[in-house]
Amino acid sequence: MKLIVFPVLLLISGNACKTGQELDTAPLNRVVLNKSDTIYQFYTIKPTPRKPQLNASDYYYWFRADTVLVTRNGFDGKLLHGEYRSFYPNKNLKESGQFEYGLKSREWKSWFSNGELQSITNWRAGKKEGKFQEFSPDGQRLRSGQYKEDQLWGNITRYSADTIAGKQLYRAGQPVVEKVRTDSTKKRSKHAAQP
Repeated sequence: MKLIVFPVLLLISGNACKTGQELDTAPLNRVVLNKSDTIYQFYTIKPTPRKPQLNASDYYYWFRADTVLVTRNGFDGKLLHGEYRSFYPNKNLKESGQFEYGLKSREWKSWFSNGELQSITNWRAGKKEGKFQEFSPDGQRLRSGQYKEDQLWGNITRYSADTIAGKQLYRAGQPVVEKVRTDSTKKRSKHAAQP
């Protein structure tokens, strides 16, 4: 038994010291980065010969030289890919979510430094997509609704003291203003319709 274990350990350690080259044993690299005001924990995808197809309107998150960078329509380092978390200096969560090839995806949450939830936002391929909620530093719900292709869409509800304070309809990120018809415009439209 001892005779088998020693050659296996020698083989493993010999491969690990392979002329200073990094062994490609997994598709992801785990990174823990401690900056003065934030602690980051995330994964990067190892470079491949084939780069992903870039979209001119998308913001890509990538890692290089102990820094997380964000650029539109490009990157020059390792793309963030997989689980992402950042922390305040007091160790409370700051932000948590997922990346897919440098783009935000799925559910993202952010917190205030006091530990209260700040927002929940859904992402798909780097764009806000689906339901969202926003909260105040004391935990009260402020706003909820939906995004469609990175723009507010549908009924956006505002809250005050966790009760509904109002709703506004949005289309393509713009508030929809309902046209108010007066009696004179109703009469004109009736007359115009008659032969």
